[in-house]
Amino acid sequence: MNRYPKALKIFMIAAAGMAVIAAAPASSSKAGGQGSEAALTKAWSAWKNGEAPEAEKLAMQARDLDPGRHLLMLCAFVQGKYEEALELYGEISPAYPRHGELNLPAAMSYLHLGRYEEAGRFVKENKIIYPPDELHSDLIPILAEHQLKVSLNFVTTIPFAQRIESAYFPAFPCRINNAKMVVHLDTGGTFLYLGPRRAKKLGIEPLRCSQVQANTGKGHRSDYQLCAGIAKSFQLGDARLENVPVFILPSFDQPLYDYVVFGTSVLEQFLSTVDYPNRRLILSPRNRPELRKQHLAMLPGNAVEVPFYLWSTHLMFVKGGVAEHKNLNLIIDTGLVDFRMDQRLRIRQAGFIAPREHFYEWSGLPESPSAKQDFAAPCSLGPLEQKDCMITLERPRLTLAEDFGGLRIDGLLAHAFMKHYCWTLDFERRVYILR
Repeated sequence: MNRYPKALKIFMIAAAGMAVIAAAPASSSKAGGQGSEAALTKAWSAWKNGEAPEAEKLAMQARDLDPGRHLLMLCAFVQGKYEEALELYGEISPAYPRHGELNLPAAMSYLHLGRYEEAGRFVKENKIIYPPDELHSDLIPILAEHQLKVSLNFVTTIPFAQRIESAYFPAFPCRINNAKMVVHLDTGGTFLYLGPRRAKKLGIEPLRCSQVQANTGKGHRSDYQLCAGIAKSFQLGDARLENVPVFILPSFDQPLYDYVVFGTSVLEQFLSTVDYPNRRLILSPRNRPELRKQHLAMLPGNAVEVPFYLWSTHLMFVKGGVAEHKNLNLIIDTGLVDFRMDQRLRIRQAGFIAPREHFYEWSGLPESPSAKQDFAAPCSLGPLEQKDCMITLERPRLTLAEDFGGLRIDGLLAHAFMKHYCWTLDFERRVYILR
């Protein structure tokens, strides 16, 4: 049972078998030697494999070439070095054949820096065309017109809501436009999501609407209307956000999907901890050392740190694995509520999901018509491993509106894996702190 129809999850799993992006011919006036070209080839290979620091190190040897600056910009972008990414973008020749590929990362860099008006101008001036499946094409224009404001002056704790769903889809009490309700966490999303009926009840008007074409599986596609609006206020504990982008989707009016959801773009505003063992969300301001110390002192056990990288607005990918395959690039998606039956006929929530044929490509296992779609195997996030993780393989191959700039994505780690930890998202240091 999927909480979302597949049309709403297309942005979560990258297309399989993505070809390695070869370095384009240099358009810089400076000539690069064979050493630079060789380093650049290795750098693109490292990038495809999710080794951003290594790719960055190698690409520095070709910084005088536009293809080198291209890759350096991508590496800076996913590591949260947004000022550096914009500086590199400005150094690349407009005549560079692949210049247009970097427009969206540049626009998103302005967004992550909170420079919303500049992001809006950039989109207009460069006439950026979003991919046809892009679900969040209205985000930058909305933020440019309605500036997001965040206020929190101390550490705040929000308990899990007393709901059955909290065990499978973490939920918290909140206020939206001063109305009390429960909101669920989905790191596979940006800011807020809800259905048209609830939006109308809350006084959230659709400011921008567009027709979205989505893959619904089995080769079928469907069109639906996606609207974007603004919530005047969104409050979690003592954390208050004003002018928060809201995506209004018709599927959220259906009984099984009648939820309000918030995502990574909200967590990004804070030092954020989802403490599953103690059933609480802890938020504190960023860049406040004394409150950071107080926040982390509240957390139990020894900490394990795992670096994460951020693509677009909210897609966090990490190094993880399945069985002996430890060097996979995996998106963290706590909003995936997918139940399957295991070999012992137990109904379980999936902890790992991947496109079926892609899984058999990298696993080396033989695929056959009788190959199981759901089974248990060890899953890992960095050094942390769970022996009995429910694996779900989807068919057909799912597509992604964005291609991660050529970086390979192998699958997705879901809530069923993350619920065993107390984990903190540290956007300053770009690490998960897991306990």
